[in-house]
Amino acid sequence: MPPGPGDGDRKDTHMRRTVPASSYVAVALTVALTAIGLCAVGARSEPAAGRPLTGLASLAARPAAHPFGGDAAGRDGIGAVAPERGVTVLAEAARADGREESLTVATGRDGTVTITAEGPGAERGAGATQVRPATATAGCADGSYTLEGFRVIRTLPFYYNPANAPANVRSTALTAIRNATHAVATGANRCAITRRLNSGATYSGATGRAAQLGAAGKCTGNDGHNVVGWGSLPSGYLAVTCIYYSDGKVLNSDVLINWNYRWFTSRPADCSNAFDVQSVVAHEQGHTFGLGHVDAKSHRAQTMATSLAACDTSKRVLGLGDYRGLAHIYGTR
Repeated sequence: MPPGPGDGDRKDTHMRRTVPASSYVAVALTVALTAIGLCAVGARSEPAAGRPLTGLASLAARPAAHPFGGDAAGRDGIGAVAPERGVTVLAEAARADGREESLTVATGRDGTVTITAEGPGAERGAGATQVRPATATAGCADGSYTLEGFRVIRTLPFYYNPANAPANVRSTALTAIRNATHAVATGANRCAITRRLNSGATYSGATGRAAQLGAAGKCTGNDGHNVVGWGSLPSGYLAVTCIYYSDGKVLNSDVLINWNYRWFTSRPADCSNAFDVQSVVAHEQGHTFGLGHVDAKSHRAQTMATSLAACDTSKRVLGLGDYRGLAHIYGTR
């Protein structure tokens, strides 16, 4: 991949633990993170200091306690159905409280299913990170980013399903979603960097297709249509994105925004406990284009920080680290 401006500032600090599950070949795999304790849910620590993810240790020691066939029962948590052979699905959650949750489920070409929990290295239940709104130019001195290991090939065609959009943003959400997606795809930023990315996005129109996520935040399938839509998600989740990829190439990405929160597209003067559609979608599409999370404590002004403050509109476009990460993947012109 071509290096991007300031590539030397890259911080790729993902901490991964993998549990092979070869005996679960060709089953419908559903993993509820908080139900089975698979992933530590806490504030990311960069660099990851290396405390083991305790949920994974328990899983490895007692695999029979978690029979992954069918729907997993228990508390709320993101999850995924095992994809077809040769494909990986990544579920990424944007939370209101700064906690990070993500899950990768990969089906090998031989049918072996591998579950990878990606977390901050903190024990489950660690304190959340509450962040303050950033200023419009904040994040322009911070070049940190993380990468997921995949990329959009050429241009991302995406659709919008307006069903169930909250009434107060029903007529304006599409514009916000288009602006957010194009900001990520082209490299629009708040740091006066004018070189565009060698990637793009095309709005393909409204659709009746739903984003393929269940109400518990479970990625349920890959229909080849990149859909942004609205639906119910567990409390704490602003949005969840499911990205399917193979050989480092994105095949499909669906974004589901939680209608249970208060949303705006134009910040109200008396804003309180409401979230900006454009900022949240920019974060989610950052995942689609290959960016991972950065810690909200250390890098709160980056669009890819694990937490977005209520009423914050500063993350509608990229910070320096966000831009450099994408420039590393796609190059610039």
